[in-house]
Amino acid sequence: METKVSVIIPVYNAERYLDECINSLRSQTLNECEFIFIDDGSKDNSKKIIQKYLKIDRRIKLIHQENQGVSVARNKGLDYCKGKFVCFVDADDYIDKHLMEKLYSTAIKNDLEMVIYNYKSELDGYEVRSKIDLPVNKKLDRMYIENNILIKFLKDDELNSVCNKFYKNVLIKEEGINFLKGMAIGEDRIFNINYICKIKNLMYIDYIGYYYREVEDSATRNILKHDYFKYEVEMKNTQWYIVKLRGEKNR
Repeated sequence: METKVSVIIPVYNAERYLDECINSLRSQTLNECEFIFIDDGSKDNSKKIIQKYLKIDRRIKLIHQENQGVSVARNKGLDYCKGKFVCFVDADDYIDKHLMEKLYSTAIKNDLEMVIYNYKSELDGYEVRSKIDLPVNKKLDRMYIENNILIKFLKDDELNSVCNKFYKNVLIKEEGINFLKGMAIGEDRIFNINYICKIKNLMYIDYIGYYYREVEDSATRNILKHDYFKYEVEMKNTQWYIVKLRGEKNR
């Protein structure tokens, strides 16, 4: 069976939410998927929970590594994946059952190299829906990407996550695009910038398919709360990186 979509899920101590995440993947209306879980040295029952599902769903794969962080885990998934397209899900989140079918059919019908979509998040009981400032359901070409989208990664946090993006696998592999090891925050942003610098087109669809749960001890929340200076350094590094990429293009 041809694998149409590879879903990469890094896992670290996610036992509380893992069943819901896995069941949302298994219920996808697009059957030709593979679900690659990378256990990043979890100390709880996360690995056992995934192993339980290995026995009942052949689409589920499990890779174990010593704790090395989310970037290394995602890169390992990228090395392993075989799908025509790739997307990322965090182990404490879940997705709409139609998401993979919606993204795949949109990408194939419009010959797209990237699809961006919406997410809904919940924090301290408050619900937030993303709304990205891009033309809806329009195929945006290379010129539009260069002139309008790159700069948005400095202004619009809702563009930065890899969890509301759909990527063409062959492009990632041919261009050697991966996540930078050792970044405390901002690795998604740099991955996306590297990717969109290589693509010819993308489309934004006004569709909520991803449900993000910001847990109290999440890495991002703790960094913003306890190490704001480090976050500012990462932001400055990202600005420098975008300027560097645009400069190299214009030589």
